[in-house]
Amino acid sequence: METLRYIDVENGGRIELCVGDLGEMDSDDRVDLLVVSAFPDDYEPTSESVIGALDRRGVSVGLLAQDRLADMRETSSCWLSQRLEVDKAGFRQLLCFEPADGVGAADAVGDVFRALIPYVNAKSGLRRVAMPLLATGDIGRPVEEMIPAILEAATRWMGNGLPLESLKLVVRPTSDDAASALAAFDGWNDDGPPVPAVPDVTPYDIFISYAHADGEPARQLIRDSISALNPSARVFVDSVELSTGMAWPLKIFGALNQCKRIVAVLTPGYLTSVPCQNELNVALVRMLKGDAEVLHPFYTVDADLPFHLMAFQYVDCRETDADKIHEACKALVEGL
Repeated sequence: METLRYIDVENGGRIELCVGDLGEMDSDDRVDLLVVSAFPDDYEPTSESVIGALDRRGVSVGLLAQDRLADMRETSSCWLSQRLEVDKAGFRQLLCFEPADGVGAADAVGDVFRALIPYVNAKSGLRRVAMPLLATGDIGRPVEEMIPAILEAATRWMGNGLPLESLKLVVRPTSDDAASALAAFDGWNDDGPPVPAVPDVTPYDIFISYAHADGEPARQLIRDSISALNPSARVFVDSVELSTGMAWPLKIFGALNQCKRIVAVLTPGYLTSVPCQNELNVALVRMLKGDAEVLHPFYTVDADLPFHLMAFQYVDCRETDADKIHEACKALVEGL
């Protein structure tokens, strides 16, 4: 695999534009995670697809799909495989991206990073990632659209603490997209608009992250308890839904980055809400940077928690138990 260009992300790792065959990675090319894209529930190997190249190497994406480690398709159009034999596959795990028809660049990239963030940490060892130019093959998104979207999302998340050592964007040597990808990469790096700075916002003590669909009762109880316990506490409560891609309001990003505590109100709606998963991911990245006390999950309505959330010490206050919520808020405000 040949590196054509690279960007060293400030406070982060390296993003590389490479030419090579993801289905034929050797020992020098090995990565921890390979991202592939597919039509929903369609893992038929074809002669030109990465799925086809992997199949010829003895790695069946269809079989991996039958025993997924994590299925995040409801909020991020992705699923994560079980661990593989790296010597056979050239990678340790596979993330399969299955976008719906007509997906835009920001939505596609937002989906992939939303799926990656909970699993990129010191414990998982997923630090080196390779992917083709997402959604540009059979799905048909223009290379000139996808490269800037990927670079914007990657530089923002990696610059803010997502601990990727390297992200390789790989173009096949037989593809007609190499020249377009190179031009788009150079254009973004040299002349394209910089990633917008996160605006300064009034620092908040507590950010309440909740789903509008079913988290409002718990959100109100939490807000009322905090106000009663500490009337001077500055609490951020989002009153509008956020967009699905990386363009969700930078003011929200700033509030999440600067608040002392983030309360995640866990409900079934929270687990299927794209805005809530974006907010949760900011908290997870802050924890990766060493802010161990930032995330406080309040488990308020019975739900099928994904295993990465079950690893956290949450407050069990089902089913929106007012007394337990109030007791949890006491510990929360005492730690401010």
